[in-house]
Amino acid sequence: MKIKILLSMVIGAALIKTANAQSADHPASVQHRPIADPLAVVNQLLPVAFEPATPNAPCKAFGFDLAGAAHLPPGLTRTETLWIPKGKNYQSTAKRTTIDYEQLVPLLVAALQKQQSELTALKSKLEHVQKTNSPVTEQLQKQ
Repeated sequence: MKIKILLSMVIGAALIKTANAQSADHPASVQHRPIADPLAVVNQLLPVAFEPATPNAPCKAFGFDLAGAAHLPPGLTRTETLWIPKGKNYQSTAKRTTIDYEQLVPLLVAALQKQQSELTALKSKLEHVQKTNSPVTEQLQKQ
């Protein structure tokens, strides 16, 4: 009987510990903060078209020039290792830096939202200026 009680206490403690660990991994427990200056990061990206090296190669591809990727935020780029066959049972590796597009999407959305808010503010300013200057322009046109 004591063994059953002890075993049920151990299992209960393990379940509680597992539940706490899962809640720590839950996105609600992650700190959320707005992206700082997303337009500046987007403006640092240089879109390019990659031309095929051989005439029989498929059409050109599009991407970003990451020659100076050090200025980008740390989570936006990643390094991939490519295995290049050089002969029978012989391969070499090459590393290349790529954009993590999953991380790029929220950055682009934040940049678009910021641009949209700036555009809305500029439209309201323009309407205000047009309303305040319309009597002046009417008087100038009469003269």
